[in-house]
Amino acid sequence: MFARVRNFVRNHWRKAVFGGMAGYAFVELTRLAARRYLTYQETRSRSYLRSLKKQQLFDMMEENFTSTFRTWFELMKENIKRNLNAEKITDMLKKGEGQKYENWMELKMVAFTNIICLVYGSAMLSVLVRIQVNVISGLLFKQMDEVPPGLEDFGGAGDGPGLHRITDDLQQKYMGLTRFLCTRGMDMLCSYIYETAHGVVSRLSLKQQFTISDIEQIFYVIRGQKLSDESKKLSVNDWHPIKEAYKYIFTGDYSDYLNLRQDNYAIVTEHPEEAFLRTLMCETFDLIESEDGKTILQFLETLGINHYLDKISEFLTTFPQTADASQISEESGTTHAPFEPELPQPAAPLAKLIPIMNAFIELEPAEDPWANVLLTNESLRSFSANVYESYCSKQFD
Repeated sequence: MFARVRNFVRNHWRKAVFGGMAGYAFVELTRLAARRYLTYQETRSRSYLRSLKKQQLFDMMEENFTSTFRTWFELMKENIKRNLNAEKITDMLKKGEGQKYENWMELKMVAFTNIICLVYGSAMLSVLVRIQVNVISGLLFKQMDEVPPGLEDFGGAGDGPGLHRITDDLQQKYMGLTRFLCTRGMDMLCSYIYETAHGVVSRLSLKQQFTISDIEQIFYVIRGQKLSDESKKLSVNDWHPIKEAYKYIFTGDYSDYLNLRQDNYAIVTEHPEEAFLRTLMCETFDLIESEDGKTILQFLETLGINHYLDKISEFLTTFPQTADASQISEESGTTHAPFEPELPQPAAPLAKLIPIMNAFIELEPAEDPWANVLLTNESLRSFSANVYESYCSKQFD
């Protein structure tokens, strides 16, 4: 047997050599393909797990946003009520205290101011909290995903800002922007809207009948109204809440945030945590002032006004409508077919609408339909997802 093998190899040595080489190559290629396949599977598994972890963190932070927003929304409404104080004026009218006519005039002003402040304030609050929650969650994901062993401490290594740990203390300081908006920001907003509405609402008669189209037109005029020179002396500011929203959100000298990038390196080398916080402020400023930020604020402005108009319209439908009778015109003995007259819109005296408009501010956050609209709106969720995705891979120079 061995002789036969020996003779075969001697007579066909080229075939044996090339056959052996081919067999060896086949085995190695098989091993390489197996390794490549395992690497591919591991990469896919890591990518899937990464995406799953990213989605889970986003969903968790969405739940966190809901509870956070309701808390700040309640504080915002409390400060609007404190500034405008419709309840106190209503009690004075019920008890017959003070000048009845002046109290009604004040209550009329407060009714329109309440709704517009609610719309603008909640729009800014929703956008701000969504930005903050998703910036933090994106950076937390990046921290979990990319921080290598040995660089867990704040500031990482090297001359630059390095890798930054998102500590509880940093989050609390960053969320301080929201407290300023809900307190001092609402004080400034109420003052601005009240003075803006004064020139429009003060001329309206309490006995005059108003349709929903009339109320819509009043809101439209107030939103586009500019402060008079006299009003500017009474108001603490002349900042439009959509065009200059950041002025109701940021404290102190706004140039600190705008000029931060010019001296960022000097600050980072001395106070890395404070510098990173200020960098986050800068990033938030940019997002609010971005085209997407402005667009979403304008969208919420329109959505909010329409929401409250719908609620007022529901009340107006309880009032009886008056319709003109069909008319038959006869000319030269010819009778024309009757036509359908246009039904008038339901209307009510302004004095009847004022309590309805002031009641919106008294709703509990958990029962407020407008709060639920802000929590479930798909445009806002899409905006949140874009911010989150961006900061999951954000690089800070």
